[in-house]
Amino acid sequence: MYEIGLKNDFKKYYFIGGPSPQPLNKFIETAKNVVSPDSQLGLGLRNEDGIVYKKEWFTMDETIKHLGFKHEYSFEEGIKLTAEWIKSTGI
Repeated sequence: MYEIGLKNDFKKYYFIGGPSPQPLNKFIETAKNVVSPDSQLGLGLRNEDGIVYKKEWFTMDETIKHLGFKHEYSFEEGIKLTAEWIKSTGI
């Protein structure tokens, strides 16, 4: 997102994610397991939205091409580092 802010020639949208698209619930479960493994999630309580999502919609190819940016950390590593930073700052 920092790299996007540096650009003056914004695209309409950017996909921000990793090299392996996953359903949102997988990212939420990963974050929960890193930060608070004993917490309960309310996943599945809301009805499906009816939209059929296609994996090719979630590629980072254009984002990498346009920004020249590739991630350095896995999602789980980023969550761990963020959680450690939050704990160290007392937020």
